Amino acid sequence: MPLLPFFCKDFEDGGVWLGAIMTAQAGGVVIGTFLVGTLSDMFGRKKLGIYAMIGDGIFFFLSGSMTTPLGMLIVRFFAGMFCPIPCAYGWVIDVSPIAEVRTKRLGFTTAFIMGGMFFGFGVAGVVGEFLGLMYAMLIPAILAFINAFFILLFVPNPSKNDGKQQKIENKGTPHAAGKKPNPAPVLRTGTWLSVSFINLAVGLQVGHFTAVAMMMMVKKHGLTPSGLAVFNVSTICVMILANAFFFPWCYKTLGPNIMMPLFISVSGILNGAAFFLEFDLLFYMVLMIPGFLLTMTLLPSGQTIAANLTKRLAPDAIGTVQGMTRMALDFGKTLSPVISTALYGSGGGTFVSYLWVSIIMVLAGINFAINGKKDGVIQGNTLDVELSDTINEETNQEVEN
Repeated sequence: MPLLPFFCKDFEDGGVWLGAIMTAQAGGVVIGTFLVGTLSDMFGRKKLGIYAMIGDGIFFFLSGSMTTPLGMLIVRFFAGMFCPIPCAYGWVIDVSPIAEVRTKRLGFTTAFIMGGMFFGFGVAGVVGEFLGLMYAMLIPAILAFINAFFILLFVPNPSKNDGKQQKIENKGTPHAAGKKPNPAPVLRTGTWLSVSFINLAVGLQVGHFTAVAMMMMVKKHGLTPSGLAVFNVSTICVMILANAFFFPWCYKTLGPNIMMPLFISVSGILNGAAFFLEFDLLFYMVLMIPGFLLTMTLLPSGQTIAANLTKRLAPDAIGTVQGMTRMALDFGKTLSPVISTALYGSGGGTFVSYLWVSIIMVLAGINFAINGKKDGVIQGNTLDVELSDTINEETNQEVEN
């Protein structure tokens, strides 16, 4: 991300290419989250984890080799097809039968994702500025291949270690390998649809903020790759704090019925107001970071709500539902960079490039307040209680191991 504006700036219509490349990558992720999530239900988390890491390694390497914006767009689209996130979420849910433990672990999983982005932004900004794009992209490529090897040797398949839990959840035989999961009972609920709308709004803000803020900082304030890396690292620090610490506290104290509509609406209002502070980076960040903190807590919240719904209504489709829930976020990230950069223009920017995202965020909050709790499974899940009472101490120890 810190290098992309500099890759695009020397090409004609560089700002449009910047938005288009980010949109292409997010579009690939939309497809990839569904495929990886569904296939992980069918063939196991471990196999799909290895597949995703090998694909990531290949396309990180190819990204460093590109010399044209069209080539970068194509490579980043296919890179998105190997998104490992729904597989990772599915694995954590599989080994976390108790709701409170599952909530905390999903928050920390999201924090680790953000932590990877933290180091990626920092390393890419420094290495890219002094050694170039190829060397910067070699680092995540090598790490992805190492991670694939690590999964192959050391990461267990939950279905093998957790057979007792799996039988209880499925009320019978564990899901057969290769059988297509059925997420329909979850996808028809008003709760899941409301969560997806909020995820869409979060994705719109993330895509808009990343594309427009980076373009603004390069054009209006003359930031270098290292400077952009500092900006990205600061936002990632907020994401890590939000997911690892702020989210579990908010989810337990306020509950999702309050935090989901409140946080997305307040963050939407702050997002619109940020346009008027573009002249001063410090004021801009002081306004945007609290809003971003609120927004980032909604990612693990939505995945947790989806997990609780799936365990109750479609326990054979955990990875599929996690992928489809995440798809809404990535669809938002697909739309907003190209739309916001086009509306922002190449000059001083326009308020409407911020306003359209803010309006959708507020509407998502209103929709959740009306429809998000219709299914009555957000605050508690009878299946979680049943599991915590039924799984004996030996099985719980096995899950922890």
